[in-house]
Amino acid sequence: MSNRVRMLIGLSSLLIVFGVHAKQPSASKRPVPPVPTIDGPLPSEAAIKELLVAGRSIEAARLLEEHARRAPGNKAIKARVAEVYELQGDLTAAKHAAREATASDTPNPEALAVLGRIAAREGDWANAVVYTRSVVNATPNDVSAHLAYANALEHMGDAAGADNEYAIFRSLSGMPPIPKEAAKK
Repeated sequence: MSNRVRMLIGLSSLLIVFGVHAKQPSASKRPVPPVPTIDGPLPSEAAIKELLVAGRSIEAARLLEEHARRAPGNKAIKARVAEVYELQGDLTAAKHAAREATASDTPNPEALAVLGRIAAREGDWANAVVYTRSVVNATPNDVSAHLAYANALEHMGDAAGADNEYAIFRSLSGMPPIPKEAAKK
């Protein structure tokens, strides 16, 4: 964990302890979810999403990092840590966590998707193609994986491959195929 993240976690912890925190207009309308305990089971996706919606992404990251320390071999936790860091905009920490989750014989598709999105954000389309292809191969019915792969292929200039992936995306999402006449225009 970087010094910046440690500092942010420490600062947010102090602010929480002393009850000093910024009220967000949208957050004030919702009840603030409690922070799940670290001693319990891995928090559900819903619990993490509640923390994120409430603007408590640092707490979500802290909680997931602690679970990752308790279960260092759990690639799913590391993938979730990577997703939270990506949402925070800390791409360095997101890449680090995602790479840890992909360092095995069976890489985690969620972590590969994070790496693919980061590569695309950075304009590294060659790596975006590699990562998104891996996600498609691991989860062939994942609609968003096919869309991301098509987008990466299109940016690399592979129009035929992109068209094929867009067709798969449309099929999986229940959309009708684009008529060939309309596609040529």
